[in-house]
Amino acid sequence: MHRFAVVAAVAMSLAGCAATVPTALLDLKDEYVADGGTCASWSTMTEPRAIAAIECDGGGKIYLFDSDASRSDVVKTELEVNQDIRARTHIMLSGNTWLVVDRIGVIVMLLPKMGGMIQGRNGANP
Repeated sequence: MHRFAVVAAVAMSLAGCAATVPTALLDLKDEYVADGGTCASWSTMTEPRAIAAIECDGGGKIYLFDSDASRSDVVKTELEVNQDIRARTHIMLSGNTWLVVDRIGVIVMLLPKMGGMIQGRNGANP
């Protein structure tokens, strides 16, 4: 009986450790899909500067932040290291506390509905 209690306690503690995706990020994902993005399935991403982040099966990445400063820091990093952005096939759409990285055509569809600002590899962000 004691062994069962230990196993049950461990199982319950591990269940509490499961990563939960904030409702605000799921709402943002739903808006992304409604406005033209593809995200039939997704997985969480580790980004310590974000509250939470997901990568969609269509290739888009969606981040939720607690501040504009955290978002700006990730934008700067993406501009420096994201090979798709460096190749000018992908750009970013950002609001004060969110960021979407996807193909240029998808971002152009999202902008009128989601708002935000396009950021990518151009004269302003070389």
